[in-house]
Amino acid sequence: MQNPVLNQSARQKNVANMLATLRIEKLSPSESLKPSLQAYIEGKKTTTDLLNEATRENERSNHGHTRNNEADKYFVHWPNL
Repeated sequence: MQNPVLNQSARQKNVANMLATLRIEKLSPSESLKPSLQAYIEGKKTTTDLLNEATRENERSNHGHTRNNEADKYFVHWPNL
């Protein structure tokens, strides 16, 4: 069964929950991904679009170097407070 399309309020709640989870892990989305999160909230992008953009961003920023933490591929670490 296919999931119904989420409304803007539900998409905004999903993003807020994701950001809260990232904060717990001392992570945040990269600056280049933030406009895409807003576009997702507005219904202009899908989660597949976000994943594809995060993957492309990782490929650009990784420059062929191996990273130890999978989360580092998609998010930047917040400074230790």
